[in-house]
Parts: sequence; C-alpha cells; structure tokens
Amino acid sequence: MKIDVVIPFVIGPQNSIELRYALRSIEKNLKAVATIWLYGEKPKWITGVNFIPVRREPKPKFVKFFDQLRKIEMAAKNPEISKNFIYTYDDIYLLKPVSVDCLKKPRALENMAKIKQWFAKTDAGANWVECTKQTLRQLQKENLPIFNYETHLPRVYNKEKALAILEKYRNREWAFQFATMYFNNYFTDPEMLNEPGNFFKLGIYRPVGYPDLRDRTERSTVLNVANVYEDSVRVLEVLFPEKSRWEV
Repeated sequence: MKIDVVIPFVIGPQNSIELRYALRSIEKNLKAVATIWLYGEKPKWITGVNFIPVRREPKPKFVKFFDQLRKIEMAAKNPEISKNFIYTYDDIYLLKPVSVDCLKKPRALENMAKIKQWFAKTDAGANWVECTKQTLRQLQKENLPIFNYETHLPRVYNKEKALAILEKYRNREWAFQFATMYFNNYFTDPEMLNEPGNFFKLGIYRPVGYPDLRDRTERSTVLNVANVYEDSVRVLEVLFPEKSRWEV
C-alpha cells in the first residue's frame, strides 16, 4: 500500500532532530510505502521528499492555527496527493508497526459534553484554549458532538471531506481546531484515549528519566515529545539508530 504523508514543518532545534527521528519511525513502523510532503521549511540534511515552501502569514492572533488550516487546504487541493493522506508532525514517533487503517480510527481525549472545568485544569496556552472553546461552541450551535480531538496524533484525512470543512467555516473571522471540527462533523463514536488501559499514545511534556521512558515506550504505539529532552533523544537513538531514506 502507498500513502502520502503530509508534515507541516518549521526548522527546529539541534538541526531539526525531531523530524529526523519522526521520519525514521515512519520508515520503520508505518505499514505502507510513504511519500513525504513537507509544507513550510526544509532542513539541509533532508532528501527525497516533496517540499512545498510556505511562509506563515502575519495574523493579529491565532497565527499557528491559521497556518495549519492553510497547509491542510494546500495539501487537500494538491492533485498529486492521494485522496486519503496522513497528516502528522515532526514530534510524533511511531513506536510499533501500525497500519493506515489503524490511523484512520478517530481518537479523542474527552467528551466535552460530560465534564466540567476541563479548561481550568489544562496547562495549554491562552490562544489554544480560546481557539478550542470557539470550535466547541460552534459545534454545539449545530447540535454536533463535542469530543476533543486535539490529541496531536497522526491522522488520516480525506481530501474531499477536509475541503468541505474548510469551506463550511471559511467565512468566520476566527480560527478553529481542524481535527476537532473535522471528526465531530463526520464521526460520533471515537476511541477514548483517557479510558483506563488505553496506552495507544504516550505523551511526554516534561523531562522523564531514561529507564522509565524506555519502559513506557514498550507499552505504547505512538510517542509525542513536546520538547527536545536529553533522555527522550537517547530513547529515540536506541529505537531508531538507522538513517531513513530521507536523510542525506
């Protein structure tokens, strides 16, 4: 099976080390032949990818969110990209062999209709919180589900459905969380990542010692590391020591 993989990218620390290991994990563990599409910037060491240079447009607010919507639209309108494509990030690593069908499954953090004070407990930035609230309020107005899909996971989007979502909400003055809007418009029964015993995703948002982190990766399928930590890089070096075909 062949699949296009779209990665929005801005040059990162340590010569974009996160992207290097993300690509190694894709080559090792994605059960498909991947064609990489890099939208944004490109490190000097990368080769064999389709690169689309994109500069972030200046916005008074929600710059990152508008930038994501723009890149998703560009990918969805690209006739060379398959009708279903994987959208992922440079800080996401596939820890086990995973199929495209597995990544198609909607996965949510919370059913926001059933909990209170969720935003009071999150340590996310103010813009992220405001953008998410705006998205959920709009979904409520339409009597759609209000699951929180901001999981920072690899996701499979359908080009036609993605463009329909972008067109549906295009005239609004605010940005929105694309994954939450997309999946709540098309799906009603996601896998809940917060259920006991669900180890699909391992998220690391503060330094974790090497032995503990290595042990936790054994149980999980996808790893997301928010920053470049010494021990997380050490784990990635052990998991993915071989260069991918996308490295010079």
